[in-house]
Amino acid sequence: MVKARSLVVVVDDELLIREDALDLLRRAGIDVRGFGSAREALAFLRDHAGETAAVFTDVWLETTTEGLDLASTINTTWPWVALLVTSGATARPPTGLPLKAHYLSKPWRPEQLLRLVQKYVQPKCRTENAA
Repeated sequence: MVKARSLVVVVDDELLIREDALDLLRRAGIDVRGFGSAREALAFLRDHAGETAAVFTDVWLETTTEGLDLASTINTTWPWVALLVTSGATARPPTGLPLKAHYLSKPWRPEQLLRLVQKYVQPKCRTENAA
């Protein structure tokens, strides 16, 4: 059996926005975990990065660049994890965003987030056919 990356991590310090994203993804059948800070998300990823397909984070968490720092750390430490970054401060991607990151300005549309996430999430497991 091959373990696929099927988990999505949502990081936003605004509870209602985080819960909206979590609810949307759960209703689509996606395994998700939510955190209010980069510190919490990184602690989780240390043990679960191998099963993580994507991280959806706000740029501005406790500080104006905490989400960018989180994206940079993930990009360097776990390069297979897709980065989806959002902000309500600007319609353009912020300076310093990793090249592979996808940017969604707030307010993002549910179908826009779901479409992006589904590009990266794999089925939970698949069995190898024995020949």
